[in-house]
Amino acid sequence: MKLQSPCPTGLFALAALAVLAGCAGPTNLYVHKQAMIRYHDSGQYDADVRRVANRAINYIRKRAASGQPNLAVVLDIDDTAVSTWGRLLKDDFARKDEMFVAWVNGHVDPPLAPILDLYRESQHLGVKVFFVTGRRTALAERTRATLAEAGYVKPDGFFFRPESDREKSLAPFKTGARREITRQGFHIIANLGDQESDLAGGYAERAFKIPNPFYYTP
Repeated sequence: MKLQSPCPTGLFALAALAVLAGCAGPTNLYVHKQAMIRYHDSGQYDADVRRVANRAINYIRKRAASGQPNLAVVLDIDDTAVSTWGRLLKDDFARKDEMFVAWVNGHVDPPLAPILDLYRESQHLGVKVFFVTGRRTALAERTRATLAEAGYVKPDGFFFRPESDREKSLAPFKTGARREITRQGFHIIANLGDQESDLAGGYAERAFKIPNPFYYTP
């Protein structure tokens, strides 16, 4: 598995702040949040997402042209297929499960346009697309409806995190889901996600990292 990721130029400001802070200790959290907002709103975030998506689309096209049957793509959902930026702003970047569930049940998050383009292109090429998400099974019905409204029509399958899964990291669940897709006879040529835990564990030819400096999921 080859991991491909961008180097978001908008984040260089954070590195500069860290250097300037020197021995004075960490930079104030407010400053970091403002840097994240500038990175997102400047258009740099969108450009970085587009760069990764274009690399992935080019690879999917190349592999689809080989004529190999049963090719598949795996997508994460939050901040890969759809943007949760509205929730992050509303909740001041807080990451509590109950706040996330309330948001999902009350909102339809918009798609990340480059990933929606990739999704549609993959379907057009005859490549299967599966969603593997850390969202719990309790959110399955709402998630399917949200994705359909965002433009992700007729996916080939979903894997939701079981309520019984209490692992600290999402990596074992996501690796297991890709293993199951492979066991069903599909060959995963591209795996896209915004967290390292979306991509760890193999069972994909290539992994493409969507930029996300806004939060971390182990």
